[in-house]
Amino acid sequence: MLLMELVACAQFARLAGTLARLAGLVDRCGRLMEDRKALTSSKAKAEATRRRFSADAEAAEVIFEGVDIDTPTGHRLVTDLNLRISRGDNVIICGPNGAGKSSIFRCLGGLWDIKRGRPTKSYKCYVFYLPQKPYCVVGTLSDNICYPDSNRPDEGQLVSLLRLVELSHLNDFNSVIDWDSRLSLGEQQRLSMARLFWHRPTFAILDECTSA
Repeated sequence: MLLMELVACAQFARLAGTLARLAGLVDRCGRLMEDRKALTSSKAKAEATRRRFSADAEAAEVIFEGVDIDTPTGHRLVTDLNLRISRGDNVIICGPNGAGKSSIFRCLGGLWDIKRGRPTKSYKCYVFYLPQKPYCVVGTLSDNICYPDSNRPDEGQLVSLLRLVELSHLNDFNSVIDWDSRLSLGEQQRLSMARLFWHRPTFAILDECTSA
């Protein structure tokens, strides 16, 4: 009788151990399923965000609605400007000196106050402005191309960009130089084009940036 009780106890102990291991496996499976759901949800959110930003970029626009443009001294240059430029559009604005061509984009950038009308940019709309006289920083070639950001091109990218704008003769990559004094105006303009290609903006405003 005692022997049978001992055998039963041993079987119960083994069964208890098996049940404990089974409970652990069930718990582990439950956690894995929760992790999978969380991962799937995270991927779905990331994809939704990517699509939203992609849609924002595709729908990017610069809009002027009933805008009057005056100089800081009060001289009227443009009256009731209505203009819509969408991503991928190529627009040429022509006119004599002093007609207000550059003034349009001074207003868009907030440099000039607007008394009537409204210029707007879409969400995530990155506008890059290239003037006739580029701004060159005292620094390396990489500093000038990545300006005003700090994400610098590596040497291979730098060589490709300089070749693209026919500045391959500039091969002093590491020296800090006053490029405004070192380069001609034409070379400065080509360097600013390399800056444009590096930043890849939504819109680029070219204000006689190849005049030299």
